[in-house]
This record gives sequence, structure tokens and C-alpha cells, in this order.
Amino acid sequence: MNSHNFRAIAGWIAGYVVNAFCRAADNELVQALFGIAFMLCITLWMMFTETGEAVTGDLIAALLSIISVFFDIGRGVLS
Repeated sequence: MNSHNFRAIAGWIAGYVVNAFCRAADNELVQALFGIAFMLCITLWMMFTETGEAVTGDLIAALLSIISVFFDIGRGVLS
């Protein structure tokens, strides 16, 4: 097999894969599975890397400070 035939076959396979992916991407179930896989990747990144742990700690601190502000506002309104 010469390189021209190999490139033609490789191009045909790539086109077939892209076509199949584009047809599958219109399916809501496939979109949901991609979304779940993406969120799983982010979760694993945040759980098992130093940067992820730092980001998670910052997010939790921000969430607690926001809750504290609303708690203080609520305590001021109710008293």
C-alpha cells in the first residue's frame, strides 16, 4: 500500500468518525452523558490535585462568607 492510499483511507475513516459524532451530538442522551463526563472530570480535578483543593477551599470560604452576610441581615431584620 502506498502512502496515497493510506492517506485516502485515513481521511475516509476520519470523515466517518466526525460524521458519526455529529449525528450523535444531536441526541439529548449523548449531550447529557458528555455533560456528566465533563462534570466528573472537573470533580476529579478538584478532588485529587493541589490546585483543585485550593480552589475548592476558596469556594467554600466564599460560600460561608455569603451565608454569614445573609445570616447577619436576617438577624438584624428579625430583631
